Amino acid sequence: MSKQGQTEKATPQRLKKAREQGRFVSSRELISSLEFLAAVYVIRHYGPGWFLHLRGRMSRWLDLAFGTPELTLNQLTRLGRELVVYDLGPVWLAGLGMVAVALTAQMATTQFGLATASLAPQLSRLSPMGRLKDYPAQAMRQLGQAILVLVLAGLALYALAIERYPVILSWGRGGVASGLNGLSLAAGDLLQKGAVVFAVLGLIDLARAYRRYNNDLMMSKQEIKEEMKDAEGSPEVKRKLRRLQRERSRRRMMADVEKATAIVTNPTHYAVAIRFDLESMAAPKVVGKGKNYLARRIRERAMAKGIPIVENPPLARALYQSVAVGQEIPAHLYKAVAEILAYIYRLMGGRLPR
Repeated sequence: MSKQGQTEKATPQRLKKAREQGRFVSSRELISSLEFLAAVYVIRHYGPGWFLHLRGRMSRWLDLAFGTPELTLNQLTRLGRELVVYDLGPVWLAGLGMVAVALTAQMATTQFGLATASLAPQLSRLSPMGRLKDYPAQAMRQLGQAILVLVLAGLALYALAIERYPVILSWGRGGVASGLNGLSLAAGDLLQKGAVVFAVLGLIDLARAYRRYNNDLMMSKQEIKEEMKDAEGSPEVKRKLRRLQRERSRRRMMADVEKATAIVTNPTHYAVAIRFDLESMAAPKVVGKGKNYLARRIRERAMAKGIPIVENPPLARALYQSVAVGQEIPAHLYKAVAEILAYIYRLMGGRLPR
């Protein structure tokens, strides 16, 4: 359950901070069930061959013990090396496999999370009050899990006994070897079914862990507002916002350039787009301006739209330096701009573009 007032999902920043603090989704039950499943797989597929190998090794050892008057140091060394390398080697490999399965499962559930901050000693972990406070809930949860596992194990054992009842009765008539072989097969089937059940329970526990994790990280609306305020205050975010604003303003300006009446250029360094409408404007207005690369783009856009381009370096520099985009031209530039508009008016046969 989420705390009072925390009704919103955790933001990416909150999730990132939790991972930096070493708080990940993890399920011990799932990892234990996967280890058990791997152990059952190894025992069922490689156990019989290993036991046959040990039986043959034991027979050779007995022959050597009763057939040799005295073992030398070299023989004992060789026997010890064979025991460690050849006889117990599969055990070492199985152990390494179990460790690999546990590490892989842990990294997969935590999404390859690794935080060194959680390795630092914390005195709060030594306080028993926090553990005692959560002990009743943990004890009840573990008791419920234990009862469920016992019930499932009992049902699986009962189902196996009913299924193999005729075979179990025949074990006593087939000799010790036959009985042990049948017992091992039945035990293998039981372990396999138990491993599948434990894996399902582990997946359920992982889903519950995800739910607890998300509930613990839920935020209130006030916390989200404060986080957004802090994020907007960072220099990186401010730079990004300014860049986006410039790009938006530039795209809007280039769209307004297509509605310009004329383009006044330097001719290469500056370009200023002015617009004038006798019916709706009291004075011409600058709808776009640029320098160097942006000036070239304005000229290219004007040529594509058929907008007249007039070269007047002093006027282009004056307009660029003294008039902002969207403002009307100042009074001291009326005469120069009017001459430009009159020239275009005569050039286009008694009308202005657009």
